[in-house]
Amino acid sequence: MVNGPYRGIAEREVLSAPTKDGELRLELGPDALRLVLGGRWRVTVGGSRLVLERDGRRRRHSLDLAGRRLVVARSFPAGGAALWHEDRPRRVRRVVGIRPVPILDRGGLEGDRALERLGVRLRQAVRAHAPDTGDGTELGRGQHRVLLLDEGGGLQLFSRPLFREHPRLCLEAWRGGTIVTYGRGGRRRRAHLKDRFEVIVGGDWLRFVDRRGDDRVRIALPWIAMADREEIARRISTRLRADEAPAT
Repeated sequence: MVNGPYRGIAEREVLSAPTKDGELRLELGPDALRLVLGGRWRVTVGGSRLVLERDGRRRRHSLDLAGRRLVVARSFPAGGAALWHEDRPRRVRRVVGIRPVPILDRGGLEGDRALERLGVRLRQAVRAHAPDTGDGTELGRGQHRVLLLDEGGGLQLFSRPLFREHPRLCLEAWRGGTIVTYGRGGRRRRAHLKDRFEVIVGGDWLRFVDRRGDDRVRIALPWIAMADREEIARRISTRLRADEAPAT
């Protein structure tokens, strides 16, 4: 039994892994889970709420999980993970990040494997408290990270617009080639691609082109590296190989 989200958890399972910032500990109980990183922060999930406590700060942050997605995302390309929360429809915010031990450090390889096992178990446990989100990937650095969700039937990309604080849904890529982009005020543009080679990267832009090379739709991703944009394009191209798009 859990005596409130801030107190002890009746532990049934405990996993741990080294990170660059200290030991990461995952405590799993029958009704809640807790993720603790050294002396830095604690995240408790239970009762349709997430509570974040940072050591040295008296204030607790409480987030509502009722009907909201909670994503355990892998970090590309360096490894590690992050928790993201859908605080509003089509908007997400990063809750905490987990940095891996550098792979070339002593014990780095073993630490990476332990962190991967913990992350798999955390993703499984989170699904008991929030809607299933599929697989998440975090790309970028600092305040300019983007979140890519793979929900099986399609991909969703969240990026921070200019002059906005939190990433918002900017792109959907569905099986069969349907692409939907979201602009200011939720304005949508739609295109249908026939070939995976119609997804290209040009400068800061992720472009979806016709056979002549002209843009059907495009989105700007200036805050992340070229390698990140290319990885997003690769994953979308792979998704477009499927046969059918969902009904809209």
